[in-house]
This record gives sequence, C-alpha cells and structure tokens, in this order.
Amino acid sequence: MVYRFLADGSGLVDAEARDPEAEGFLGLRFPASDIPRQARALYLRNWLRLIPNARYRPAPLQPVLNPTTARPLDMSQSVLRSVSPIHLEYLGNMGVAASMSISLVRQGQLWGLIACHHRAPLFVPTRLRVACELFAEMASLRLETQLTTQELEGKLGAKQILEDLMLGLANESDLPSGLRRLLPKLLEFIPSGAVALWFNGQATSLGPTPAAAEIAGLVDWLHSRDEGIFATENLAALYPLAADFADLGSGLLALSLSNPPRDYVLWFLPEQTRTVTWAGNPDKAMQGGEHGGRLSPRGSFAAWQQEVHQQSRPWLQVEIGAARSLRMALLEVVLRRIDLVAREQAEAKRREDFLMAELDHRVKNMLATIHALVGQSQISGDKVAGFLATFEGRLQAMSRAHSLLTKSRWDGVNLLALINAEMAPYIEHSNAMVAIAAGPTVVLRPKAALALSLGLHELATNATKYGALSRPGGHVQIEWHTEQRPESPILVLQWRETGGPPVTAPETPGFGLTLIESSLSYELGGTMQFGFPAEGLTCSVEMPWDQIASVAELPPPPPPPVPRPPTALGSLSAELMGARILLVEDNALLANSMVRSLKMWGAVLVGPAPRLCAAIQLAEAAEIDAAILDIDLDGTLVWPAAEVLVARGIPFVLASGYEASLVVPPSLLDRPVLNKPFTLVELRTALEGLLTSSRRETSHRP
Repeated sequence: MVYRFLADGSGLVDAEARDPEAEGFLGLRFPASDIPRQARALYLRNWLRLIPNARYRPAPLQPVLNPTTARPLDMSQSVLRSVSPIHLEYLGNMGVAASMSISLVRQGQLWGLIACHHRAPLFVPTRLRVACELFAEMASLRLETQLTTQELEGKLGAKQILEDLMLGLANESDLPSGLRRLLPKLLEFIPSGAVALWFNGQATSLGPTPAAAEIAGLVDWLHSRDEGIFATENLAALYPLAADFADLGSGLLALSLSNPPRDYVLWFLPEQTRTVTWAGNPDKAMQGGEHGGRLSPRGSFAAWQQEVHQQSRPWLQVEIGAARSLRMALLEVVLRRIDLVAREQAEAKRREDFLMAELDHRVKNMLATIHALVGQSQISGDKVAGFLATFEGRLQAMSRAHSLLTKSRWDGVNLLALINAEMAPYIEHSNAMVAIAAGPTVVLRPKAALALSLGLHELATNATKYGALSRPGGHVQIEWHTEQRPESPILVLQWRETGGPPVTAPETPGFGLTLIESSLSYELGGTMQFGFPAEGLTCSVEMPWDQIASVAELPPPPPPPVPRPPTALGSLSAELMGARILLVEDNALLANSMVRSLKMWGAVLVGPAPRLCAAIQLAEAAEIDAAILDIDLDGTLVWPAAEVLVARGIPFVLASGYEASLVVPPSLLDRPVLNKPFTLVELRTALEGLLTSSRRETSHRP
C-alpha cells in the first residue's frame, strides 16, 4: 500500500494491491504515533527497511558499549539491525509475519512509504533489494517531478494574478485603497471562501467573513503571535473564540504588512464537516501491555469513524507560497512608499532649512537696513519729531515694497504698482499734481524694487519739503522707457519737477541723494544723474537689464488714490470724539502708541486687550462703537472675537503683518485691513471711515 503522510503527521492509505483474502486498508487514516519521529528519521536515511520474520528473537550485540567510543554502536545503516519490540507487536496485531518498507522522499523530506506486508516469513534476495532501492529512487524522482509540475502550474497562475495585482497598485497613491479596489483579484489569487483587509483599525471584506469586531479580536491575537504568514485549517483549536464563526472561518491564511498597529490580508475557509475513517480508534493508539511499564500498540485495526468539525480543507503549499510572494511584493511597495515619504520629508526639510536661512538672511538684512536708516535719519533730523517722521517715512516705503513682493511670492514687482504705492501718501495729502506716464509693463526683481522704493520715497519727501510738492500748483512727472544699448538693453526712469520754488544745486548732497546713489547705483550697478534747473529738480535712473524679472503683461495695478485733504494728527477728530474704540493688540509698544493717539483724537478707549479671552469678554459685554483687531494674538487668531462683533453689528478694522487674502476668512474679506507697519494717519483715516459709514447706516434705518 502507498502510505502518504499528512500535514498533521498522520498517514493515509492512498492505494493498495492485496490478496483478496487479506484485510484491506485503502482510505484508512493511521495516527502519527504509529510511526514515531525516530523511525521516520531512519526511513529518510535508508531507502529500504526489511523484517523477514516478525517473530524473530533478537540477538544482543556484545559488548553493549563500543570499547572505542564508550557509546552504543550506531546501526542505522545495518540491514541486520533489530527493530523496536513495540513495532513487532504492532505487526503481530495486524497479522503480518514479514514486512518491507520503501521510502518515498521529496525535497529531502519523507513524503510517504510503500508498505509491503506478508502473512508468512519471507526473505528478499539481495538482487531484488537492489532493484527495490533503484525503484524507490526512481519513484521518488517521478513523484518529485509530478508534484513540482503541479505546483509550478499553480505558481504560474498565481504569478500572473500577482502581476495583475501589482499593476493595479502601481498607480494607486494609497495602498489600502488600492487593495480594497482589488479585493476580487485577491480572492482569485488564493481561492477561498472570503477575503478581508484590516487597515488602520478598519475591516473591508468580500464574501462571507466574520463580523468586524470578531476580525478585530482575531487581528489582536495574530499580532501576539508575530508571524508574517500564518496558516491553519483548524483555527478554533488555536484560537478558541474562532468557534463562534467556525462556519465562516475554520481555516485562516493571514499575512501581515506592517509593524504595530498591524495591517493584514486575511483569507477564510468555511468549515468542512467530514467523516474520517481511522484504522482503529486513534485515541487508543497505545495501551499498557506485556512489557510492564512500557506501552504497546492497539490491538484492533477495524475501521473506526470520526466526525470532524471546525476544520476546513487544508491550505495547499502553493497557496501558502503565493501568500508569501504577495507579502514580499506588498512589503516592497510599502518600503518604496516609506522611502518616497522619507525622501519627500528630507526634501521638505531641506526646503524648510533653506527657507529659514533665507528668512533669517532677509530679516538680518532688513534689521541692518533699519539700523542704517535710524543712524542716517538721526543725522538728518534736527529734532526728535523730525527724526521720527523721517524714519517712519522710510520704514513705510520699505513696508509698501515688501507688501507688493509678498503678493507676488517674491517673484518681482510691477513697476507701475510700485510707483503708485510709493506716491499714494503724497498724492493724498498734497495739493500738487503727480502725473505718472506709464511706460512698458516691467516687473522688477526684489532687490531692485526695494532700492527703487526708497529712492522714490526720498525724491517725494524732498519734493514735499523743498520742491514741487511743497506748494499748490507744483507738478511732478514720472515716466519710464527701455533703450537698446550696444551691450544690453536698459530701463530708464525719469523724475521731473516743475512749479516749485527755484532750485539751486546743493553744495553737499544730503542723505536722500546719498541713499539714492547707494541703492540704485552701488547695489544695482546702474547709473543715476541729477539735474538742478531753476524750474525744478530732475533725476534720471538707468537700471541694468539683469534687474528686470520680466516684461510680461500683468493685471493692471490699482489706480492711484484720489487726492484728499491732509489730516492733522495732533488735532481732535470730529468723527472720533467720544467714540468708544475697542483696541485688541498683543504688542505693548504698538498698543501704547495707539492708546496715546486715540486719546489725543478724543476717543474713549475700551481695553486694550492683549489676549483672545479678554478680547471676547470685551466684545461681548462692553459698549463699543468701533474696534481695532490685531489678527494674530501671540499665535492665536482673533476670529472668535471678530464673530462676536459681527453678530453685534459693530464695525472693526483688522491689523496684520500677513497678506490679508492668505489668512482672512471669506466671511470677513470685506472688512478693511491695515497692513503693518501702518501710519497713525492710516489708522485715523480707517477709524473715521468706519464710524462715518456706521452712522450713515444707522440714520437710514427705519
């Protein structure tokens, strides 16, 4: 009979050829204890084992211990060696007088046996034993070939499905989502009752699977085992809670995909209730016998049936191998994505470091520039008030240029927009006329924009103090054009004043002229030339083409503001007199400056509030006519307080160093915004506008 070993160590008779009068064993199962581990090791080392007469009396070997090694002699390769008396009794119980076993070996493992029995003693001649050994080798080779061919066919089919799975996942940005979409392919990859995915604490399944809570418990148990691949056809025997869903998942094949928390792919096989016919009761495989304290084999080999529950069909080795291949492929995907994320994080860190370095560089440059402005302004200012006005004006000029650069993400500034922004304060508070003759659309690089902003400010300040903007009827003309020079094109900007006091050339240039020369000539490599005709100052700036970012058409800049009467900062304000103004600001210096100004203008101060909680309390309970809200209060946004004011119908102006469109919620984009640093003139104008509009709306209400 051909006796095949099963996964649990038991044996099954797959085929037999016998005398009609002999007892048949075809289809019967034999417990693993019938052929113990030591006997199987001998079967693996020897192609044949012969017992010519199972009734023999063994002859003891003398001496018992080998005199050379002081150990028993190893007779594993001896044809004449004796066998266990228990095995002899086992053969006697079967009615066998002679036996020969031929080993079937596959991949270095004992696959099964060809067991030959005889009812009378029988000696097998040497020539026949040699032929049987050759037959054992050939049969094992043929068995190896046939089983390997079957497995190869299964592997090829699984490999094709695996390739389809990987192609399906190639364009997926998220592995769990891709696997969920490919659940049918996973069920085709390993044919089973159902398949489930467990990712990030959530179960997704196809087919009849246990409930999500049951899968969660199963995953916790699998995690405790810490196995990459786990397969069993009797899950309840290892995990007792599986008895509750044995009809759906008696068999389990699981592969893990990550470190804790574990992600899993789970295949389930349903219970396969069946009857197993044993050669005698397997529970009585060994009983006490004539050998006293030793054990002897069972005496009956009559068919004994057992009903098997909570078991599925066994998982095939090709299926377990396929699961292992899938796990390796998926882990490769996971590792690739981990590597990609790591590289992206490294790149983000590099960019962040570069950004911080660039920010640090710009801040330090700005501080150095401000330090220089302070020093030079002290030199040029005769009194404290003059110093403050000069310094504030230069700081505001740089702030306006920075705001324009921020809007463009520091790509560049439209020249017309820069001129409009820098000339706006003088157009608003002067009776003179400023004409801007727009030339070609030009975008300046950041460094050129900052330098030109200071230059325009100094020209306009000089014109306000001493030139065309100092008296009614004065006129300033600003225009620009490009010229083609032999070496490269250039941008030419011209400033021309008329209608002011008579002009004479200064004996020594002031700081303003020095600033223009250093900023535009020294820093940018351009040239500049002043003219001092009696009718008014002229200035011509030639800027090299490498300071031009582009000449592409951009959206037109906003029109310059309409001139309005100047505001006297030290005087009371009719609009602000008695108005209750809530001030929310976390910067002590700014808050003190605005407090002094509000009181000087006649307003009644509410606050100031440096924190959001205080701002909300005042916004909810205090009597308020208008408010000034700093957007960022030490890292906390002011929006909750703003929503309270909106609900109460109280107007307010937002103050921030941020670009408003980047941080202000859509519901508040219609609110006025003061970009820091702002002047007290801008603050007073904004508050007066709020109160005027609020009173106008109140007067029109029925």
